[in-house]
Amino acid sequence: MRRHARALAALVLVCASVVGARTRAEAPPRPVKPGEAFGGSAGLEVRAPGGDGWVVRESATELLFGRPGATKRETTVATVSFFELPESESASAERFLAFMRKQNEAEMPAARFANPLHTFGYSETRGVACVHYFASAIDELAPGGALPQAMYALYCRYPLRTDFGLALVYSQRAKTIDADLAQQAHVFFEGVRVRGGAKEHEHEGAPAQNAEGARPSPAPSDEAEREPRARE
Repeated sequence: MRRHARALAALVLVCASVVGARTRAEAPPRPVKPGEAFGGSAGLEVRAPGGDGWVVRESATELLFGRPGATKRETTVATVSFFELPESESASAERFLAFMRKQNEAEMPAARFANPLHTFGYSETRGVACVHYFASAIDELAPGGALPQAMYALYCRYPLRTDFGLALVYSQRAKTIDADLAQQAHVFFEGVRVRGGAKEHEHEGAPAQNAEGARPSPAPSDEAEREPRARE
């Protein structure tokens, strides 16, 4: 899986489209209000990130929110998406952690990313198995020169489908990573809820610390905190 690489590439397109560089194949992103509600399908309710300047691009399997930074190279992205999760891989905390560790560490090859830091943790929020993840590194092949990036993620077993997982990701690429990025991610994650039968699952776990108008939401188809700094 190349979820985060694709998300970052998509974010570049989203932010570029704000200034008119949208390709014909891409659905046009649109501005969103802080905390704007999305939901209705797949039992999923999502609220847009807080703060101004966000745009959203919607697809059948993903909600992607993007916000340009101080320069064209700097971006913040927040996504809610589904991914294939074999039931056997989330049968225990050990297997789920190992599965997500393998997927995520493979997405930071040493040839591109310097000073990588990965932190994983396991928890169960209202009975749902989740893996918390934090990563930071220097992307040495970023357009225009090396650029720090940091990402918080929450991967949970999707309670309505045993063969799917729900991925919540909040990440930033910037010369200086926001000091409150963890809190921003936490607030975004709290705004995502899965309603299933009589039980409501609310993703209110904090990012990894070491160990009114309804719109279509994405649906599946048939602590270590360190501010990364670019090397001189």
